[in-house]
Amino acid sequence: MKKNRDFSRFLCYNTIIKIESGANKNPTIETLAKIAKALRVGVDNLINLNIMKEKINKILNLINSWKVILAVFLIIAGLFYWYQIRPAYIYSYCNYKAKEDAKESLRIKVEIGADVYKDAVEKELHLKDDYEYAYKKCLREKGINK
Repeated sequence: MKKNRDFSRFLCYNTIIKIESGANKNPTIETLAKIAKALRVGVDNLINLNIMKEKINKILNLINSWKVILAVFLIIAGLFYWYQIRPAYIYSYCNYKAKEDAKESLRIKVEIGADVYKDAVEKELHLKDDYEYAYKKCLREKGINK
């Protein structure tokens, strides 16, 4: 405002400063009329500009609040994945892998000469100790200490 016109003829200096700084957000009609006169426009033009400015500010505030909400949602979703979904997947994977590793371990024992387990290998069974060892090893490798 201060570059284009000399408002001091129409308004006191403190009023101009308060309006420009935003300290006075609701100037009186008389003040708006004086500003309009200095700018050589109608009061309705100033009011429309002010209304549009307020609407734009509301939209920007809404966008900023959605950014915050989205950021919080993404953080919560990431934490949920890391502490719920990822471990469930790892437990399932390690269960499958431990069964396969325990079966393979039992096959190797039969090949070495432990014929006691020959029927178990044919039925695709495994030893509990081999399974538990392989399961715990897999969990450690995947970063879940158990």
